[in-house]
Amino acid sequence: MIESLEDKITLIKDVSRINYLNKESIFLIAQYAEKLLPGIKGHILRTAYYAKLLVLELYKQKLYPEVIDEEFTQMLPCAAALHDIGKLMIPNNIIYNRYSLNEEERKIMRNHIKYGNEIIEEALKDTKNIKFLSLTNDVVTYHHERYDGSGYQEGLKGEDIPLSARIVTICDIFDAMTSVRAYKDAISIEDTITYLKETSGQVVDPELLKVFLENEIQEKIKRSISKYGNLSTPNL
Repeated sequence: MIESLEDKITLIKDVSRINYLNKESIFLIAQYAEKLLPGIKGHILRTAYYAKLLVLELYKQKLYPEVIDEEFTQMLPCAAALHDIGKLMIPNNIIYNRYSLNEEERKIMRNHIKYGNEIIEEALKDTKNIKFLSLTNDVVTYHHERYDGSGYQEGLKGEDIPLSARIVTICDIFDAMTSVRAYKDAISIEDTITYLKETSGQVVDPELLKVFLENEIQEKIKRSISKYGNLSTPNL
């Protein structure tokens, strides 16, 4: 957990300098986060990898052409790597809680959206990467919104949720379910897919989910999980 103002300022400066065209940026983000929150590195890299697979397939199929261009496909994986940056401000006893969080603890955990938004907003004040960090801000701020409007922080619904965040939401949920956490074992890919299908149109965007569940993407994910498990994944 970041506790000092000095460390927070350093983080903001580092974020403002991120070069999304350099794939090493994603690994540097993950390594930095790992120092503060051991175990988060794998989640960051896998979510970024899944987001890359999905956005490239959307681009290949010429879906959402008004938003997805080649630059968007380059920016999104790096933005996805930053989606949980606000958790660096959450007390470790909550992050690593081995039991279900109580209502007060859930409120504190949900504040990672606010903290992440504050970090990106500050970074935007001193950066040349305005387009990238604006996209990242959407991902950070809205990746816990739900397609039916039941999410947080703002309760956005459907396509009012930025496309970037709707993409990362699917990848974030998929990895959260299929990986080991302090409070749970990994859920099988099959059961995770069943859950996503059952909640399609409620939790996640149904059209994006259809593409995410296509054989080519799922085979790549299965190969990655089979080979690397909860460790970092390559091919970013």
